[in-house]
Amino acid sequence: MSDKKVSKKNEPKKSKKSSKGGDEILKTGYFAVSKRNYEMMIIIDAEVGQKKIDEKIKDVKNLIESEGGKITFEDLSWGVRDLCYKIKNRWTGLYVLLNFEIDSDKLRDIDSQLLIDGGVLRHLIVKLPDGYSPITYTEIKAKYESIESNKNLKRRSPTVKPKEAPVVIKVEKEIEKMEEVVVPVMTNIVEQIQESKEALKEEVKLEEKTEKENESDNKDHLDELNKKLDKLLLSDDLDNI
Repeated sequence: MSDKKVSKKNEPKKSKKSSKGGDEILKTGYFAVSKRNYEMMIIIDAEVGQKKIDEKIKDVKNLIESEGGKITFEDLSWGVRDLCYKIKNRWTGLYVLLNFEIDSDKLRDIDSQLLIDGGVLRHLIVKLPDGYSPITYTEIKAKYESIESNKNLKRRSPTVKPKEAPVVIKVEKEIEKMEEVVVPVMTNIVEQIQESKEALKEEVKLEEKTEKENESDNKDHLDELNKKLDKLLLSDDLDNI
């Protein structure tokens, strides 16, 4: 029998497409290429004018699409910002955020092209986790302002007086005990001082009275002596005195 059997090993394998974990996987022969979701922040030279800025953003998007990628989200609301240090003789740059899906083996080509692009000051590409939902800078800012506003309202609202600490209560009780002892003692001292003042007043009055009586007696005695002296001076006979 002259007919030869054709071996299935020599037959070319058919390409198959399957989906797993949100990534599109292309299986061809002995290798598999996976499309994944990435996010890229690029800083564009902001001093070249709006027309060239728009052209540069379009060029970057075309670069991604030319490598088989697909733009899924873009955010141009970040605007022009100051740089932390000088980059390519520039102190400011326009920030642009792009999300895209692409074969992971194509990232190296995109990265190489952006590195030699004079209009792109810096760029950063990161892999996104499954289920990631992009959000614009404007939305982030609005949420932040809402949170800060709620915080300010809570600060202005009347606060509940906190409960007194056990230490404070203990100190207050000790003060009350001291008052129970000190107040009667101080009251007794004040009363004694008041009594001493009254006694002193009585002594002063008595001394004043005694002085007046002594003054009166002395006056009477002096009057009597004066009378005797007058008689002595008027009489020639001392024996009659």
